[in-house]
Amino acid sequence: MQQIAISHSGETQFPLRAVREARKAGVKSIGLTNEPGSELARAVDLLLPTQTVERPAGSFAIAPRICQLALLDQLLTRVRERALKQVRTKGTKASTVANP
Repeated sequence: MQQIAISHSGETQFPLRAVREARKAGVKSIGLTNEPGSELARAVDLLLPTQTVERPAGSFAIAPRICQLALLDQLLTRVRERALKQVRTKGTKASTVANP
């Protein structure tokens, strides 16, 4: 089991608390943030930084968020492909792969 924590700034407290609780439970975490020097980046087991250039402070540019969504889409696509491959090669039921 793994957890994905998403925070644009990497400083949002909710995903940070979730990562800390997951670690206590022995669950690995993946972080998705636009700030590779952030607290979230330091707390996760695997960091997927987007590092999209933004406009000056106070701007809510959409480019970093689109980049994060594209990265998340690719990650979930790979997970799905891997699960389907297991179904085909091992004869596992799709419901077992989707809900272990």
